[in-house]
Amino acid sequence: MGRSPPTEERAGSYPSLTADVTWRLQQLVAGWQGAERNQPLSELHNECLNAAGPGGRHLLPARLLPVEDLDETHLQAALHRLNGKGRGTRLRFHFKSVGRFDSALIPTGHAGEFPDRWLLAIEENLAIREQVALYGHALGHLLLNNEQAKMDRLPALDPRDGYAHRDMLAELRMLETVRQPLDRRVLETYPLLTDLLGVRDDPSAVLDLVASDLRRRLGQFGWRGPFVETPSIFTGGRVSIRETSTQHGKKLRIDALLRAEASLPLAVVQTIHAGETREDVTRRLMEYAHNRLAVPFAYLLEEDGTINEFDWSADETPVHAVLTALPTREALWQEMRSSTPTSSVAPNRATIKRPPSTVPSSPCCRQNAACTSRASS
Repeated sequence: MGRSPPTEERAGSYPSLTADVTWRLQQLVAGWQGAERNQPLSELHNECLNAAGPGGRHLLPARLLPVEDLDETHLQAALHRLNGKGRGTRLRFHFKSVGRFDSALIPTGHAGEFPDRWLLAIEENLAIREQVALYGHALGHLLLNNEQAKMDRLPALDPRDGYAHRDMLAELRMLETVRQPLDRRVLETYPLLTDLLGVRDDPSAVLDLVASDLRRRLGQFGWRGPFVETPSIFTGGRVSIRETSTQHGKKLRIDALLRAEASLPLAVVQTIHAGETREDVTRRLMEYAHNRLAVPFAYLLEEDGTINEFDWSADETPVHAVLTALPTREALWQEMRSSTPTSSVAPNRATIKRPPSTVPSSPCCRQNAACTSRASS
């Protein structure tokens, strides 16, 4: 016989589950082992419903909705096919949704009534472990709503407003650079659920190996000595003070920071580590380079030798190029000087610092011939 899910009556027999239903739900989601057995997310949801009991159902999504190739169009079509509790569901975002996302909390209720609960749509093709991480983040939103209600405050995410809230794993994993203040607050308030995103620091031995190999590769293109910092840690992690402890968030680091001079950062370089996806690494690289470090160039080095360049030296919109060689320090410095409006450029950080902006998901591309020509100059 299979293992029966914990019910409200049985929850007290589990020593790891406390009497506080909000903490009990966090423990249940964080400790769920169903992903290893390839159990569907719906089984975790049922266990949470049983653990919450009738009085705690408002802490959980009223329904799960798996959607393949989740975007606004596919989600709208899935909502139209819903029956029962989803008949009163409408899809509206505060901002126009462009492209795909990984999950969305959508206000729902009975037909003809104001929405009073949430439906959780989630990308069907994600690994179960990643679906659990998104479920945990959605739980964090609803737990935060509950805390605000207990203090007689309006919830930050209110289904009665009628607006859906979408999330992407790659953005949530950036932690300190998450653009949505509400998402950032959930990540900081519920560290047990945030850990499900899998953003722990790599072991030092792995980082040392990556740095050693990268220094060798950079040296082949003339980048050595004081002009290369690898790895580069540019923040020690956000400090969160709790009742009984102080917690440090994930350190933000890049594989290498390239400099024109000691006081003039010029470019960042990143490789793809084991277990990472190219999409996630690219998104993080562009975010760190442009919005955090304000350097004009970023490079993604792939295992097959491909070098992806993202160039903000002439415009806020990055120009993407695929190179066969990494540009030299002199070539990058000259290109930055030539793209600066004034003819005389003093070597200081102010000449390249730009205000943060939203980086488009599909930057324009240069011709490969031009890229190769510039890279070999």
